[in-house]
Amino acid sequence: MLFLVAFFAIYDNDLVYGQTSSENYTIKGHDTVYSQYIPLYGTFSVQMEYAIPVKIYNPESIRAGNSFDVLIMANKPGNLVTTFLQDKNILGKFEDKLKIGEEKIIEIPESLVGQVFAMPHILIQPAIKGPATITPEHALFDSETIKQFQVFVDEDIEISDSLKIELNFMIKMKNGGNLNLAIAKLPLGEHTSDIQAKPITKQIHLKKIILTNLHLQVKQGDIPEHIKVKTLLTNDLQVPIAMLMHSVEIYIDGVPQTKVVPNEWSDNIFVGAGIHNFQARFSETRDSNNIAIEYTSADSAIKTITVISNNTSAATKIQCGSEMMIKDGQCIQKEEEKPTSFGGGGCLIATATYGTELDPQIQFLREIRDNTVMSTASGTAFMTEFNQIYYSFSPVIADMERENFILKEAIKIALSPMLVTLHLMEYAEEGSEFDVLIFGASTILTNLGIYLFAPLAAIYQLKKLVNR
Repeated sequence: MLFLVAFFAIYDNDLVYGQTSSENYTIKGHDTVYSQYIPLYGTFSVQMEYAIPVKIYNPESIRAGNSFDVLIMANKPGNLVTTFLQDKNILGKFEDKLKIGEEKIIEIPESLVGQVFAMPHILIQPAIKGPATITPEHALFDSETIKQFQVFVDEDIEISDSLKIELNFMIKMKNGGNLNLAIAKLPLGEHTSDIQAKPITKQIHLKKIILTNLHLQVKQGDIPEHIKVKTLLTNDLQVPIAMLMHSVEIYIDGVPQTKVVPNEWSDNIFVGAGIHNFQARFSETRDSNNIAIEYTSADSAIKTITVISNNTSAATKIQCGSEMMIKDGQCIQKEEEKPTSFGGGGCLIATATYGTELDPQIQFLREIRDNTVMSTASGTAFMTEFNQIYYSFSPVIADMERENFILKEAIKIALSPMLVTLHLMEYAEEGSEFDVLIFGASTILTNLGIYLFAPLAAIYQLKKLVNR
């Protein structure tokens, strides 16, 4: 039971990219395990056929550089069929249920007297094709019912998009016994027969994740009340990443409007006059030249822009939000802001508090948001609404932190309980709506208790003491 708990815990971590799957198989093999010529009696032989059900657990996909386990479970009895022959004549055929590592005694029928025993073991020899290694080199099922192999995937998978794991099974049937003839007892001898079974092949998809930065630019369109957008997609070294597909989705006022090719200006997009929020989202897109590579980036920060309709002009004028500036007719980020970008949209307050987006706390926040919350539709909707509110005040607080050391340290202390409670989200399975809702609600309620109810309770108790 403890092993099973540990097994399921293995697949709750973030090393495995896809869902863990299990499939049922039957290991089958048959052979003549004993044959001997006996004068006056002819050739006496024993044939055994063994079939045992197994269940194999493995992930459907894995990220480059990570590791995963392949578990093989054989906790149900197999089916043993024993056939006794004298020359080619069948003396008897018997069917029994038999677990791995158990011994079964079968009486020899009819004209011959005696007995044989059978004890099956299963030898597993794995082989792997692809940029990975697997350990151990082999495992023997004896009395245990679970065997585990660990696969280590190379960091550089080159153009590989999958691994193939071949599990070769050998039924090692330990047997022996004796044959009682009229004049003497003939021992059959104890030995092990190797019965070859059909191998099982498992395919694991590979994914190489390249973290990217996504920034959004907006400029006036060619006709009134229209704008154009451009998304800048770069790697961690700020080198542009060229993609030929419409992989970035533009949200206007929280509603998806169009998809654009990264690093290119879009066509005219009608928005109408007024204040609008713009956002670019780049989730997961496979590179057209290598299906094993996926570029990932979280939301870009929301850009607030005022579009002014000018009926006397053939163009639309735009006014940038407070966090942006106009340069060459475009709204771009103010250079002095330089907010952290968790793939383009960052936590301004946390970054100002800890000083750099490379801080472990900032990276932890990025991973929770990108890998857990944003992996579901409900989480994405929540982040959209949250960002609308958060980015309306966070730039001001971030600026105040940079100018006031005491405020910065106070906010760092205040953020500590929240960072601790966010570890609850690590238990949510990526892509699971149920898990994100349950653990997300638990995290929010815990923070309400820490930041709201606990202070109120403390004030109430302090008031009671003062009144005494």
